[in-house]
Order: sequence, then C-alpha cells, then structure tokens
Amino acid sequence: FTIEYEKGLQPAGRSYLTAQQPTVEIPPGYYDTGDGFYDPKTKTVYKYEDITAIIRSPSLQEQTWILENCRTSPDVPLGPRPDLYEEWLEPQEHPEPAPAPAAPSRAPLKSAYRPSTIDEDLETVRYFY
Repeated sequence: FTIEYEKGLQPAGRSYLTAQQPTVEIPPGYYDTGDGFYDPKTKTVYKYEDITAIIRSPSLQEQTWILENCRTSPDVPLGPRPDLYEEWLEPQEHPEPAPAPAAPSRAPLKSAYRPSTIDEDLETVRYFY
C-alpha cells in the first residue's frame, strides 16, 4: 500500500490491512471489495457509509473473485483444515531389528597398478610447476 511507503511498515499485529486508513470494520457476512461491502446473499455491493445504498451488481466472475480473495468479517470460524493435515507416524519403542547384511563376496580382489605417464617423465613435469 502507498501508506506503507509514506509511513513505513508496521510491526506484526499493527500492520495495515487496507490502503484506506483507518481500516473499515466489515459487517458480519459481508466482504470488503475496496469500493464497498459485497453481500453474497443479495449479490450486490453496498456503500461503506450506508449498507442500504447499492453501488453496483458485480458479474458472476467478479462475485467468484470476491469470495476467493477479498477480506471478510473475522467472526467466521475457520474450523479444521484437512488440507493442512500431515501424516505422522507414531514413535516405536522397540523398532524391528535391521535385516542381516548381505553375504560378503568371497571373490579375490584383483588390483592392477599402472604407473602414470607423469611418474615416468618427472624431468619434464618439473618445468610446468
């Protein structure tokens, strides 16, 4: 909001909720659209000062947007949110023992040493360092 540029950001709990200050209190069941209050029952937007005076009737697309994005009265209880649940496993006091390791290989290890070309030509290598 512009007011945050002019007066600075506020600490948590006192931050600006709207660009219009002081923040208008929303009547229960209404949504703040920026130019008035939207009532989902009548599907109309009313003036801030007089909620009996109709400003406009939003389109179906705007009505959906208002319901999904606009601020509403904080008195509506949210209740449980299954989409935020996580699946937790209970701790096990005696976990199952780990499986036995696989049988070790009895094949002999074959290793071959091949000298590096750098080891063969140490005289030339010294000049590069």
